[in-house]
Amino acid sequence: VSEARNSDSDENDSDSEDDADQPSFIAFARGQRLLDLYINGQKLAPNITIYQAIRECEESGSELSDDEEYQNMIWGRTFTITYKLIPKEFLHKIKKQRLQFLFQNINQDGKKEKEARIHEIKHLSSDSPLWTEGLVKSQENPIRSFFISLNEKQKEELTLHSARMCPKIRTILVFLVGLLRGLFGLSRFWQTLYSPFNSCSKKMLTAPEEFENHSITSKVWRQLQDPLNVLSGTLPSWLSDLIENSSFLLPFDLRRYLFYITAFDRQRALAKFVERNPDHDMSSSRRLNSERSSREKKVVDRSRILQDAEQLLNRTKNSNAYIEVQYADEVGTGLGPTLEFYTLVSNEIQRTELGLWRGHRQIEDNLKGKPQVVDSSTRGEGLFPNPIAKTCKKSTVAHSTNKFKFFGQLLGRALKDSRLLDLPLSPLLCRYLLSEEETFKFRDLYELDAQLARSLQQLHTFSSNGEADSIDELYLDFVLPGYNKFELMKSGQNKAVNGDNLSQYIDLVTHWTMIEGVRRQFQAIKIGFSEVCDINNLKIFHPWELPRIFCGSERARWTVVELENSIRFDHGYSTNCRAVQFFNTVLSELTSDEQSDFLRFSTGSPHLPVGGLKSLNPPLTVVKKTVDEGENPEDYLPSVMTCQNYLKLPDYPTLQLMREKLLLAISEGQGAFLLS
Repeated sequence: VSEARNSDSDENDSDSEDDADQPSFIAFARGQRLLDLYINGQKLAPNITIYQAIRECEESGSELSDDEEYQNMIWGRTFTITYKLIPKEFLHKIKKQRLQFLFQNINQDGKKEKEARIHEIKHLSSDSPLWTEGLVKSQENPIRSFFISLNEKQKEELTLHSARMCPKIRTILVFLVGLLRGLFGLSRFWQTLYSPFNSCSKKMLTAPEEFENHSITSKVWRQLQDPLNVLSGTLPSWLSDLIENSSFLLPFDLRRYLFYITAFDRQRALAKFVERNPDHDMSSSRRLNSERSSREKKVVDRSRILQDAEQLLNRTKNSNAYIEVQYADEVGTGLGPTLEFYTLVSNEIQRTELGLWRGHRQIEDNLKGKPQVVDSSTRGEGLFPNPIAKTCKKSTVAHSTNKFKFFGQLLGRALKDSRLLDLPLSPLLCRYLLSEEETFKFRDLYELDAQLARSLQQLHTFSSNGEADSIDELYLDFVLPGYNKFELMKSGQNKAVNGDNLSQYIDLVTHWTMIEGVRRQFQAIKIGFSEVCDINNLKIFHPWELPRIFCGSERARWTVVELENSIRFDHGYSTNCRAVQFFNTVLSELTSDEQSDFLRFSTGSPHLPVGGLKSLNPPLTVVKKTVDEGENPEDYLPSVMTCQNYLKLPDYPTLQLMREKLLLAISEGQGAFLLS
C-alpha cells in the first residue's frame, strides 16, 4: 500500500506528507487508501489488522473454541491476501468518507462540534418557556441511562470473540456487563433517589476501584504491547466498545494510556508507547522510531502574556507540532520556559478584572443587592464561569465567549503537548466538560456556592414548616441572588417571591446558576478545545479524574525515602553524602506553598505529573556545583537548568545554611530564565 501511494501522481504528495505524523485510521478517513484487500473473496475493512481479518474471514476459525489453540494453528499456515487497485473514478468518493473515531459527538444542530464556531452559539429564545413562564425542563434520573439495554450491534461488540462464542455464554456476558453498568450508575448517582433537599453524602456507595476487572485489564495491556496495534490505531472493536460503554471496568492508568495513544497523532502515540515500554525492541519500527516530532518555537512577551498566548494558541490550533516557548529578551528556551508559560497563562486567565469566574461573594441576608467581593480567589470551590443573563449586552457576551474559547484551546493544547496547568478546576466544571450538565441537581449547588445553597435550603424549610410569612418578609423577587438586574424570567424584577412560587424560584436560581447562565460559556470552551482535539475523547475519564489529567498529581508532603527513590544524585553527589541528606531533609519539611515554589523553580511548573516526583521526565537530577579554587561554596546559591530538571547544588556544611540558601534561591529565582 505504501509503494502504491508513493508511485501515485504528484497531486497526492502533499497529502501524504501531511499524513506522515497521523495514525493510519486518520489517513483512511482522509481518503489516502488506494487498494482494496480481500481474503477468500471477502473485502477487508480498512480499519482492522490482518490478524483480525483472518479471524473474521477464515471459516475454519469458527470451529475452534480455544483461543490459544487457534493462535498456535494460525502461525503454522499460509493465508492468501489479494489486492485490487481502486478505480480513480471512485477515489473522490473515498475521500468524502470519514472514519468513525473512537468517540464522536454531534451537537444539537446536527453539526460536528469541532466544526462549530463562536457565532453559532445560540442565545435563549425570547419565546422560550424558560423565559416567558419560568418553566424549568424536568430532567431524567441519570441512573436510568446506565440501565438502558444495549442494541444487537453493541451486544456483539461487547464479546471478545463474538463470532466463535456460544450464544448462551454471549447472552450471559452481555447481561453481566449491563448489570455492572447499572450498579456503577446506581453507586455514583444514588443521591438522586432522594429529595434534592435531603442531606446526602457525595461519596459513591462503592469505590470506583471495586468495579475494575483485573482479567480484562490484563488482556487490554497485552493487546497494547504490540507497537503495530498502537501506531496503526487499529484497536479491536470489542476494546473500542468497552471503552465507550464500560470504561469503569479499566483502571485509571490504563484509560489514561489509551487516551494518549488514540486521541492524537502517531508520533505522540509512539512517544507514549516508548515511555511505557522503554525496553521494548523497536528495531522492526526503526524508521518510525527515528522520526523526531516536529517542534515550533514561539517568542512571547511576559508583559502581555495573555494577549500573546491567545494569538499563539489560535495560530497553532491545527498544528501537530509541539509548541515551545521562549520569552523576549531572555536566553532560556526548552521545556522549563514552556512549562512556566502554561503556569503564567493559567494565573492570568483567573484574574478578577476579566470577570470570567465566580468568586467568593458576601451576599446580604435578603439575597438581594449588589454583591461585595470579599475574596477574589476561587480556590475554595474551584473555577466555574460567572453566569450571563439573557438581557446581557452583546459586547459582554462576545468578550466572555471569546475568552472561554481561548480557555478551551488552552486546555486542549496543554493536554495534547502533555503540559501541566495551574488551574483549580471545580467538580461541576469537570462534569460539564464530560457533558453531564443534565445530571445537575439542587444539591450540586453546595459544591459551587455553599452559602447560596444554604440560603435556598432555609427558604425551603420555611415553606415546609408553613412559615409563608417569613418568606414574604424577605421581599425577594425573581432576580439571581448576588447579581444585580439578572432576571430569572421575563419581568422577574416585578414578580415577588412568596410561598406559592418559592419552589419555582429555587428551581430557576439553580438552573440559571449551573446550567442556562453558563451554557454559552461552556459551548465556547468546547469549541476551543475541539479545535485542538476531540473533546469527546475525555469521556473515557470520570469527572474527579480530570484535575489529574490537566494539572497533575495532588500535592502531598514528601518523605525522605520517596526523595531518595525519585531524585537522581550524580556528578559529585550520592545518596550518602552529607549535602544530599541535608537537601532531602529540607525538601521533606517544605510547606505546600514552598513545595510549589520549589517545583516551579526547578522544573518550570508548580505541579508534578501523574505519579508524582518519580514520574518526572527527565527525572530531577541533583549535581554538585563546582566553584573556582579559593572560592567558598557558601557564597553561591543553587541554580537550575529547567529544560533538563537539572539542579546544581553547592556543598553547604550545615542543615540551616542549606535551608536558607535553597529557600532564597527559590524566592529569587522566579520570573526569568537567564544563564547560570
